[in-house]
Amino acid sequence: MNIKQEIIDSINIIAEHFKNTSAQINFGVVVSVQANKKCLVKINGINYSIAYYGSNSPTINAKYPVYIPYGDMSLAFIQT
Repeated sequence: MNIKQEIIDSINIIAEHFKNTSAQINFGVVVSVQANKKCLVKINGINYSIAYYGSNSPTINAKYPVYIPYGDMSLAFIQT
C-alpha cells in the first residue's frame, strides 16, 4: 500500500467516526401531533414519531429541523 492510499484510508476512518458520533440535522414536515410531547414527522417520505421540545406544539404541515444525535432516530427531536 502506498502512502497516499494510507492517508485516504485514515481520513475515511476519521470521517466515519465523526459521522457516527455527531448529530445529524434533517428537515421534516409535521404530519400530526401525538400525546406525550411527540409528533409524527415525515422525513424523506418516511413517518417517524419524534419528541418535540418547546412551549408550543408543532404546527401541522410546517417544516422543522430534526436533530438526530449519533444518527439514532430513537433519540431524534425537534424544537418548537
